[in-house]
Amino acid sequence: MTIAQDQDALEMWVSRTRRMVGYLDEALAFLGRAGGQFPVLESDIGLVCRLWAVADEHDEIMCRALTSFDSDLFETPGELDITRGVETRPTAEQESGIIFLCTWSMVRPEQDRVSCVLYAEQLTGSVGLEVRDSGGSSHPLPFPITDSSDVYKTLSDSFFRLVARL
Repeated sequence: MTIAQDQDALEMWVSRTRRMVGYLDEALAFLGRAGGQFPVLESDIGLVCRLWAVADEHDEIMCRALTSFDSDLFETPGELDITRGVETRPTAEQESGIIFLCTWSMVRPEQDRVSCVLYAEQLTGSVGLEVRDSGGSSHPLPFPITDSSDVYKTLSDSFFRLVARL
């Protein structure tokens, strides 16, 4: 790693941490609401703030990709929906764990959808990315993203199934 690359990495981490701090109050309120339905922990605050800061870094690519596929494949535009949430997911031990989500979805007038889901696992703290469609399919993507073509290929497959009604 060169000195210039090291400086860029440092600036990225400082910027991410600044955004995480900015999310503190909002994340505390989110965890308070989620705690009524899910076993959230006080220690989840850092994970949620980090997830939201990482989502900020991916917002442009996700919105642009979903909008481009939608506008090029359909005459009637869909609606871009961006949400945060929490859901249960089975763990390797067959127990239910929870994951925190940031989701970018293109919702079609027929309520069909294709979504890019950035998630953080409560148990491990790991962050991952997947594409989901209204047919119930889930397709994991390499994360962190090193080649945007991975995202575009998976979205292409999902939008093809949506258009072809497969």
